Amino acid sequence: MELKINIDGLERSVSGVTENTTCSQIIYALAHATSQRGRFVMIEKYRNVERRLAPNDRPLETLRKWREHSANVTFQMLRVDQNDEICQQVEEPLEPPKPSFHSAKQSSASSMTTSLPGRSASGQQLENGQRSTSSLPTFALAGATLGRNRRPPPPDYTAFMERKNIMMSATVVNREKESLDDFQRTDIKTLSETMTPQEIVEYQGHEEELRQLLKQQKNLRAILKPMIAANWPQQYQLELKRSHKLKASLAATKEAIHKTKDDLKRVEATEKDLLMKIAMLKKDENGDENSEVLETSLDLGCPSTRCTTPQALTA
Repeated sequence: MELKINIDGLERSVSGVTENTTCSQIIYALAHATSQRGRFVMIEKYRNVERRLAPNDRPLETLRKWREHSANVTFQMLRVDQNDEICQQVEEPLEPPKPSFHSAKQSSASSMTTSLPGRSASGQQLENGQRSTSSLPTFALAGATLGRNRRPPPPDYTAFMERKNIMMSATVVNREKESLDDFQRTDIKTLSETMTPQEIVEYQGHEEELRQLLKQQKNLRAILKPMIAANWPQQYQLELKRSHKLKASLAATKEAIHKTKDDLKRVEATEKDLLMKIAMLKKDENGDENSEVLETSLDLGCPSTRCTTPQALTA
């Protein structure tokens, strides 16, 4: 997904943003792409209300909380100086946001505005339409003690993201380990004060059983995860369609074979008829030849008065 962010009045698009992408990753990518150095912060703006986002905040998750008002929410990246003040001042909120779930954001915004230094009771800065935001914990950069112009160039983005993924995976493993060890954190002395020894033994037995169930659940998820990723229902549908096609082609082939057999039988019958006719014709020809020979022999044996040709031969 693409996320649009305003930087110095220009709109930048960051692609590949997911629900797990944090503000620190987006800021690092934009700073690396624009070759900028320094400390930056992301501002969430809804109409005239602005809120400074923490490095671990997720912009897409924030947009999802706005629901139908997410189209009016914009993000802005601003530079932060050494005193943790934004170099480019933003406008003062003039009206509270409409969504009811933003009440916590209103309280945080009010706490930020009350902690601003140098605000007079008459609200002169409010009339000027200017304010600064409160400080948030920032990253511990390697060259933070050096001057801004002497800071080393940022590390490679790919290497940084690989280290980030390794740290996140290690954090997930630690969380899973903590979830399994949560049952061991109960103070035995407190249990001994409120439970009998038999109840403590039963509680520990239930605790061990639950731990084993959690381990089994983890193993089942590890087995089922690749099966779910393989998308077997879709594979089954594809194989079913392929089998239907093969059955249709097999039926067509069988029909063609039967038709060929019928044609072959018809040709064989025609061949037999032709052979019989040829045999009959040969018999007829042989009969005609025999009759001609018989007639010739009869002519040769006839009397002289009736045959002129033999008389001519004797003369």
